[in-house]
Formats: sequence, structure tokens, C-alpha cells
Amino acid sequence: MIDVILRQFRLSSTIFHHSLVCNRWQTDTSGIGAMSFHLVFKGQCYLHLPDGSRHVLQQGDFVLLPSDSPHILSDIPEISEVNRTEIQFLAYPLTANIEHSTGLVCGYFDLHEDMHHPLIQALPNVIVYRNGNNDTVLPASLNLLMLEAQESKGMSVLERCAELFFLMLLRHLCTQDPNQLSLLHGLQHPRLGPVLKAIQDEPGKSWTVESLAEIACLSRSAFSEKFREMLGEPPLSYLTRLRLQQARYLLQQGDAVTAVAAKCGYHAEEAFAKAFKRQFGYGPGKARRMTT
Repeated sequence: MIDVILRQFRLSSTIFHHSLVCNRWQTDTSGIGAMSFHLVFKGQCYLHLPDGSRHVLQQGDFVLLPSDSPHILSDIPEISEVNRTEIQFLAYPLTANIEHSTGLVCGYFDLHEDMHHPLIQALPNVIVYRNGNNDTVLPASLNLLMLEAQESKGMSVLERCAELFFLMLLRHLCTQDPNQLSLLHGLQHPRLGPVLKAIQDEPGKSWTVESLAEIACLSRSAFSEKFREMLGEPPLSYLTRLRLQQARYLLQQGDAVTAVAAKCGYHAEEAFAKAFKRQFGYGPGKARRMTT
């Protein structure tokens, strides 16, 4: 199921900083509604958070801020208050040989409408991945990102490498600590797991709260309460959003609107179009023109 979710994400990345910084420097990249990320290519720096906590970052460490949280990345180990004060700093190419400098690759991940996916919403505010962890695949994708950053031959391939690392990091989080992610925790639940799998396998089926509760072997009220507690929304709300996300994916693969509507549980194309536009802000026809 994780692979299905990852395949349907509409992900793009933008890298806006790719250089060495030196002297006094600090930056806060939050505030645009997208995920910030920072890769320490060389040297050391400090990540300061609004609650006063601090992370020491070394070469190869990767920071992801899924909820666009305020933060300060700086060479200064102690900052009394996290604010947006800008300090002008000098920047040089990553390949330059400058003592006491820090190499940074910084950018944003944009998941567009998928920012509201329960898997993304369940991520912690800050994720720090230390290169050299015992996972055998994830460090390889991070090293690929590091090597491409060193080449400095343009941003297009570097941004694709960043997207690959993000997907692998997300898969890593899902498999290593699923209890922290509500959707994955739900999949492991003995009552809700079969329900979520049934919905994923047949999203177009005429599900009701009663039929889903029957799969869970719970009463209607107990099932609804448990589902909302673990997934953060009512079961039919989750079903509708999953149907529409799958519909958008199928439309972007070139499937006809009528066929997609029927496959995703909508018997009337007009009702499907209205629900789709309410969810994404544009109609099925426009989604079909958005190639993946």
C-alpha cells in the first residue's frame, strides 16, 4: 500500500541555494506553504527551533520541515530567540576551497494538493536524517544527491535526486516507525487495517459506514469513533478523498473522465466533476491535461 501512495503523489522540488556560506550567517526558509529542506554538504551548522531546541548538523545530514515550521539555520550555536531577522552573508561555489565555511543545498518540496494527505499531515514538524544510519538504501540515495551537488552542472538533475531521496525517506519512516504515522498505524490496527486495505483495493465500491464497520467487526458508532481517533477524519470523508486522489492519478495517466468516474464510485459524471473541483480547485478535464 505504501508503494501505491508514493506513486500517486504529485511531487516537485525547487533548489534555491547551492553554495558555501561563511562569516556570520543565518536563514529561515519557512513561510511559503511548502516543505523546506536543507542538506549540509560540508562543515557544520546549527538548526534552531521555536521551542528553544537545537540540532547540531554535520556533513551529510538532511533536514526536512514538512509543515513549513519557522526555524533558523545558522553558524551560531546559541540564538536567544528564533526570529526572521536576515543577516547578509557571503556565498561561494560548493567547489571553492574556503576554510571555516559551510556547504548547503536548500530547497522546497511541493506536493501541491497532496500536502493534505493524511500520511503527510502525520509527519513530525522536523525530521533530521543523519547520514550513516544503518539503512542500506537510503544513505545511497543521499550520497547520490551529495555527488550531484558536487558536480554543479545545473539544477534539473539535482532536483530530481532530491525528489528521489524524499520518497525514499518517506518510505523509510513508514517502515521504521509506523506508529508515529496515523495512516500506517491504522494499517497495523487489527480492526482498522482490513478496512483500510479494503477501501484501497476497491475504492469504487458502494461502501457505507455500516459495511465498513462490519469488516472491522465493530458497531457503527464504535467504528466511526475509532476511525476518527486514528485517522483524524470520518470514514466516508477519508473514502471520498482517496477516491478523488486516485481519480486525479488515473486522469493524469490519460484515462477518460467517464471511465475514471465509474471506477472511483461515481455513477453520474456531473457529480464526479463537482466533487473533483471541490477537492482540487479545478475540473477533471484540466487534470487530464496535467501529464505525470
